[in-house]
Amino acid sequence: MDIGQNLVSTLKEYVLMKKLRIIILSLCLVLGSMFFIGCSWFDLFSQPQLRINSIYTSRISFTEGEMFDRTSIVVEFRQSSNTSWRRVLNFMSYPNRSLNVSDTTVRITYQDLEAKHYIIVEPLMVLPPSDSDVGNNDDDITRAGLRINATYTTCTTFNDGEFFDRSTIVVEYSPAGSAIWQQTQNFLVFPNRALNTSDTYISINYLGLSVSHNITVIPRGTLPPPNGNQPVIGIALCRRFVALQDASDYALTALLYPANATNQTVTWLSTNPQIASVTQSGVVLGLAAGTTTIVATALGTTISASTEIEVLSRDGWTLTFTDEFDGHELNENHWRHQTGIGRLDRNTGANYGLTGWGNHEQQYYQPENTSIVHNNNDSFMRITARREIVTAPGSVIWGGYGATGSGGVAPLPAGRRYYTSSRIRSAGNFAQRFGRFEAMIRFDAVRGFWPAFWLMPEPPEEYWRTDSHGNPTVAGVTRGVYGGWPHSGEIDIMEGIGSRPTIATAAIHFAYGGRHAYIHRHPTFSIPNSGRVDNWVLYAVEWCPERIVFFVNDVRIMEVTRAQWAHGPAWTGGGFMTQGGRYYWRNEPNLATQHVEGSPSAPFDQPFHMILNLAVGGWFDNHASPGEDFTQGHKDVQFVRVWQRNDLFDWNPHGTIG
Repeated sequence: MDIGQNLVSTLKEYVLMKKLRIIILSLCLVLGSMFFIGCSWFDLFSQPQLRINSIYTSRISFTEGEMFDRTSIVVEFRQSSNTSWRRVLNFMSYPNRSLNVSDTTVRITYQDLEAKHYIIVEPLMVLPPSDSDVGNNDDDITRAGLRINATYTTCTTFNDGEFFDRSTIVVEYSPAGSAIWQQTQNFLVFPNRALNTSDTYISINYLGLSVSHNITVIPRGTLPPPNGNQPVIGIALCRRFVALQDASDYALTALLYPANATNQTVTWLSTNPQIASVTQSGVVLGLAAGTTTIVATALGTTISASTEIEVLSRDGWTLTFTDEFDGHELNENHWRHQTGIGRLDRNTGANYGLTGWGNHEQQYYQPENTSIVHNNNDSFMRITARREIVTAPGSVIWGGYGATGSGGVAPLPAGRRYYTSSRIRSAGNFAQRFGRFEAMIRFDAVRGFWPAFWLMPEPPEEYWRTDSHGNPTVAGVTRGVYGGWPHSGEIDIMEGIGSRPTIATAAIHFAYGGRHAYIHRHPTFSIPNSGRVDNWVLYAVEWCPERIVFFVNDVRIMEVTRAQWAHGPAWTGGGFMTQGGRYYWRNEPNLATQHVEGSPSAPFDQPFHMILNLAVGGWFDNHASPGEDFTQGHKDVQFVRVWQRNDLFDWNPHGTIG
């Protein structure tokens, strides 16, 4: 009986232990599942996240044919739920093309993350023309046109301090080869600031075309006149700044508002008449080097406007060219844009035969990146380099290029560029043989920036071509009298390196025995007085038949004599192009000096034109590119001036050279 009781007791303990083990195992499974689920939620909230901050979304409605406006949204990113949201600018937006009515969302991507932005695309409104349309209204459809449809202009009068209202005008564009005008809203407006009483027109820019829109800006609180007399309430001068040489003159024009003011008389005054005088018809005469202010005042009032005058003087020299960049847009009588990537680009027709502009550059040049900035009584031309993808249409083969150089360079794919910028030149407008070429320049110290101010030979007449109207246009070639680059020469007044903000460099390029050679400033020159490239620096070259001398803030940094580029004797202070492991400059002449049109100074004895550009990437800074946080940067040019030495106006290339 005791044995039976013990057996029963043992069986009960066994069953109890088994139940306990089952309970413990179940608890483990439950806890494990909870842990797994918890980790999954933790992982979910720890992942990087992307969002569009709808509070700061300023626009969701677009017009067919318009590009998506990246500035209309705020894109934010955070690494995990434990970190703060931060705004990002270098996101990608798709579609990267003109919008159409079937587009309902814009896809935003950043670091492999994606967010959607819902939009509305309204059909394009094609408006009937009016007899008073402003713009290109001729019957020639071989070129693109831009106009303002005056029928739908709702306002031309604005208050002082008010911004121009884009909704008051209808801007229409007609592509080359088309007779149809279509409305566009993706135009640029200048001045992009609060209006003042001196503003008489608005400049409208789109795809490299521009058209003016006349406006009236009235002072705030102006009341109508109490009787038939119309008083003057505003005055403006045609220029804010003028640079002229001593003993030369310039005629200023005063504009009174309203145009039907009873008293149209203006009095003129120079605040420093020893520097420049002014007649009562507004003609300014430069007398001595210095600055003065010309003040125009409406007679019988205190209403006035002024223009700053700088009189330039250089003994033995004559000022032949000046651009102070004080207008509302780039002066097309001085400059022309070079566009694209350096080779055939059917978007623009440009064909310069240089993929990557010959230097493995990464930018796409376009006119939209050039502007004139007015800031604190100063003005300057600005080239803006931006991070943005430009993709060729399927019908365009841009071409790419693979790894080059001893260290290897990442290939650049065909049909795509990741930066935009601008490049302008004076070819076809201004070129000069010899002289002093100078420019006041500053640029952002951004890794990968390669700004330049340089001279290239003017293409000879046989390489010019004409457009459909018979107007001359300069062919997109680097060829000069003595052949293609480098045989006809190149003068680099300034080449900047964005990653080295305290140095300056200069160079000339030519050919020895048919092979590329160059002389450059080595080592690079430190800008005087602890200067930096992101402050204003004056870069200049003085070029004459015997020598080429380079200056930075009027400090001589390099001098190259004719003997050095004509035959290449052994010398120090420069560098030469090497090919095949040996130097080609030894005992090999510069063949340009033996050309039928050559002189002992060849190839630097022909007219050269000026180029201003801002490249991104390329070999000059070891193929560096801007950092991941880069969105845009600038190169500013305050003025460009050219002088000619008086004894070189009638220089004879085959005569006696001093």
